Amino acid sequence: DVFVGVVCLIFFAIALFYVTDIGLHLLDTVDWYLASVLALFNGLVQSAAVGFFAKTDDQFEKIGKPATLIFGFGYIGACVVGTIFGFALPSVLNGGLGILVGIVIAVGAVILSWMMIDNSAGLSEVEKMWWLTMGNIETLRIELNETVAPGNTWWRITPMWSILMKYCYPPIMCILLGISFSENFGRYGDYPVQYQAIGAVFAFVGIFFVLLGMFLPSAYTMFLPPKETSEAELKAVVAGGTPPPPPPRDRDRERDL
Repeated sequence: DVFVGVVCLIFFAIALFYVTDIGLHLLDTVDWYLASVLALFNGLVQSAAVGFFAKTDDQFEKIGKPATLIFGFGYIGACVVGTIFGFALPSVLNGGLGILVGIVIAVGAVILSWMMIDNSAGLSEVEKMWWLTMGNIETLRIELNETVAPGNTWWRITPMWSILMKYCYPPIMCILLGISFSENFGRYGDYPVQYQAIGAVFAFVGIFFVLLGMFLPSAYTMFLPPKETSEAELKAVVAGGTPPPPPPRDRDRERDL
């Protein structure tokens, strides 16, 4: 309760700046940095996490850990590095250098990951390719459908979601971030540098908290709800039944996290 109160007071104090004479300009600047930097970065992280790093345990069992990680990091790296080259050197090949670099990295990652596949499971060539390119996110999609739309074809998630999430959204987020940084970052709306600095601070503080959750998830253990909803409870609620009683909360496991 004390922590929540302190957070509320801090953000209340920050909000007071918006009722001053500079409030409208400050709101416009901060809004752009949050929407065009923080939100896009968050979208990139989420699409990469869901598309390449969710349900990887299943991929590890089928094709091995090295192949899975090389493919995932290779594709995301191709998007990021290609975007950097494309916007940093726009005059080279009319901006096509970034596309060329991205394709080279992505193709190299595919070839290397294919060579690193551990086929101890005895998969066919088609099965190996499927597990390498779509196995993890399709497993996630099937589990989501079993939980949120069992037997309901109207609301079921289609394979197109898997393709878009894994292969379309990461490069789109990277390109939009590149546009934001190359065109407006540090000079949005021709506002003075003080406004730009405040907006950038808000954006990068948000990015810090996103990265903190990625590399040190235990930092957010304090925000866990007192009662966690299990998968069995969710399925029972969706099916219209009575959810089973929840298991006792494992505080020792939370501390280990």
